[in-house]
Amino acid sequence: MEGVSKKQIIAIRTMLAKAGIADEEEKKGFILMITDMRTDSISQMTYEEASKAHKFLKDKLIQPFDPKQDPRYKMRGKILSMAHEMQWYLPGQKKLDIKRLDRWCEKYGHGRKPFNAYTYNELPRLIRQFEKVYVTFLNQIAR
Repeated sequence: MEGVSKKQIIAIRTMLAKAGIADEEEKKGFILMITDMRTDSISQMTYEEASKAHKFLKDKLIQPFDPKQDPRYKMRGKILSMAHEMQWYLPGQKKLDIKRLDRWCEKYGHGRKPFNAYTYNELPRLIRQFEKVYVTFLNQIAR
């Protein structure tokens, strides 16, 4: 069996980044899926496995982006819903102030990064943190 070429490694890494698979654990999971659990390293793939990964990623990148297919979509929606309930709107509009949410996440969120930068595995903890803010808000309006 022929090993993966340097050109394939570069192409796969570039396509993973373009596909939004930036987290190391997500990359390893993808490689494990492509190699039928044989390895989690791009450099340990065979030429055939690398070709399969390249084709899969190419097909994925050609498809139009559907945010609802992102596994983080539903969890982000929970936080956005609570922010709506608390009326974290832009001044004079009924549109969420995402910059305010980003500032909150950077200051109080466990990852200290903008809202959309949280990974699938980090979002449950962020939801729990934001729920505490939401409960405090509800308690204040109940008085």
